[in-house]
Amino acid sequence: LKLAEAMAAQVPVAVADIAPLTEMVTHGETGRVFAQGADALAEALEAVRLDPAAAQAMARAARAWVVANRTWDAVSRRLLSAWRD
Repeated sequence: LKLAEAMAAQVPVAVADIAPLTEMVTHGETGRVFAQGADALAEALEAVRLDPAAAQAMARAARAWVVANRTWDAVSRRLLSAWRD
C-alpha cells in the first residue's frame, strides 16, 4: 500500500526488481526499477536526483496509473466486469 500511496502523491519511486513491485512500476515510465542490492539502489536514486524533470514525468505517470488501476472505482469496475463475464 505504501508504494501506491507514494505513486498517488506523485512522489518519484524506485523499487527493487521483485514481482509484486514491478507489477506496479514500469522502469522509465512510472518509476525506476533496480536489481536488488545497495549499489543498484544508490544508482537508481542518483538517476532520479540527476534528472528531476524525468523523475517528475514518471511521478505524474505513476499517479495516472494508480488512478486507472488502484482506486476503489477502478477496482470495483474490474470486479463487476469479471462477475458479469
